[in-house]
Amino acid sequence: MAREFEIDVAGSDLLSKNYSIVVSEKNTDNVKGFKFSQTLIEDITKKHVHGKSDRAKTMLKIRIYCIVVYYIFKSMKIKEGSFLNLSICRDFHGHERDISSQLKHLLEQLLKLKINIHHGKLEKDSNAD
Repeated sequence: MAREFEIDVAGSDLLSKNYSIVVSEKNTDNVKGFKFSQTLIEDITKKHVHGKSDRAKTMLKIRIYCIVVYYIFKSMKIKEGSFLNLSICRDFHGHERDISSQLKHLLEQLLKLKINIHHGKLEKDSNAD
């Protein structure tokens, strides 16, 4: 049986103050997240964003988002071979394929999980929302 997870963010932009990424296992109290500190945002902006095109900035944000999701799942110590259904809120409109591709690599290849991804709006009672 597949475990159900929901993924959402809080904040308007990954490189803004108080941005958080949350992973919640549906129908449980298993909720983990990562909040970006002001220092981290400043470091990323100074080293990797200054002078980049809007497309390059968006792709960097997607890459960072996926890496954070990877580390959240890694910290959950889910058994290799487990099947997960991921419901991901559409926070990067038009980049669902990029996110799915990166998460498939990170979670399937590196963590050895089997995943099914659905992008859409999360229910209002979601712990990740």
